[in-house]
Amino acid sequence: VSWCTGKGYKNIVILGGTGKREDHTLGNISLLAEYAKDSEVIMITDTGIFSPHLKSCTIPSFPGQQVSLFSINPETEVSSTGLKYGLRKLKLHNWWRGTLNEATGSSISLTFNGGPLIVYRKFRD
Repeated sequence: VSWCTGKGYKNIVILGGTGKREDHTLGNISLLAEYAKDSEVIMITDTGIFSPHLKSCTIPSFPGQQVSLFSINPETEVSSTGLKYGLRKLKLHNWWRGTLNEATGSSISLTFNGGPLIVYRKFRD
């Protein structure tokens, strides 16, 4: 990724970033937050997409799409619209805290401070 951004590439898709070791998988997913400072980056896995976000955003989705949110900063407060289990200034102080949610429509809006936030969206079955 550093090589790509050094060459001026700003839209980067990472494939194969989850591999066969869970420790590397966690490390690579968390690196997305660092990469987002210099590029538009996503990680595509066998089951879905991880995308890092540095500021409040609206993300495309579909009704029933499984969604999980992960905060790099445990003090980040997240509010949402478009999720089955809406968040209202929830601190994601542990990784499980924003998991296992579901989109209710064609987009999800996330308002947060302190980011970055990493969003996982599962592909359609």
